[in-house]
Amino acid sequence: VRLIRDETTCRIEVTDSNPRMPVLQPVPPDSPSGHGMMIMNRQALAWGVDPEPEGKTVWCVVAC
Repeated sequence: VRLIRDETTCRIEVTDSNPRMPVLQPVPPDSPSGHGMMIMNRQALAWGVDPEPEGKTVWCVVAC
């Protein structure tokens, strides 16, 4: 996990070794998991995925 902050925004990065790209898809409200991408999509000013040689980095920018 990496945090990069400036005066108005914070970029949050999470890197893992799984090469599978995340998929934004609807999740039933009562589902015990799978809500992370939906929360990020609703709250972030921007987000994306950067492929890495061994995995990926998922990032988002939020107001702070």
